[in-house]
Amino acid sequence: MSETAYERHLSAVIGEIENTARSADAAAMERLADAIAGAERIYVAAAGRSRLMLSCMAMRLMHIGLTAYVVGDATTPAIREGDLLIAASGSGETSAVVSIAQKAKRAGATLAAITLHKASSLAQTSDLCISLSDRWMKQSVQIGASAFEQATLVLCDTLACMAARKLDISDPNQIMKRLHSNLE
Repeated sequence: MSETAYERHLSAVIGEIENTARSADAAAMERLADAIAGAERIYVAAAGRSRLMLSCMAMRLMHIGLTAYVVGDATTPAIREGDLLIAASGSGETSAVVSIAQKAKRAGATLAAITLHKASSLAQTSDLCISLSDRWMKQSVQIGASAFEQATLVLCDTLACMAARKLDISDPNQIMKRLHSNLE
C-alpha cells in the first residue's frame, strides 16, 4: 500500500518540528526553566503566530500556579525587577518585540529570547537565548516559518514541564484542575 499525500506531508511536518526543537541547546533550556521557576512573574511577548504560541505558554504556566501575562493584553501590569520576559521572534529583528525587550531590560527584568538568529538584536539584548536552527525551514514543506512557530510551542510546553519539576510540583494536573477556567 502506498503512502498518501497526507501521510507524506504529516511525516515531513512532524520531522521539521522535531528537528527544529531538538536544535535547542539543552543547557540553555535548563537555564530558562530555572529562570521561569525563580521569577516573580513571567511575561511573554511576540508577534503574529509566535505570539499565539507564547500565549499558550502563559496559559500553561498559569495552570501550574505561576503568575504569567501576555504583553499587550489589557490587564498586563508593569514589568519590574524580579520578573522575566520571554520574547520570541524568528528573525530576532521584529521591531515591536525588540522594543518591548529593551523596555523590559530598562525596567530591570530578565530577558529570555527564542529566535533563529544568535546575532540578532533580540538575542544580543537577552540574558538567556534559545537559538533554534533554521536548517530544516530552508526546504520546508510548510508555509512561512511554521516549523519555528511549532517548535516554539513544543519548547514552551517542555519548559512548563521542566519548571514544574524544578518547583517540586509532583502533580501539575491537580493544580491545573483547580486553576483551569470554569467560565467556559
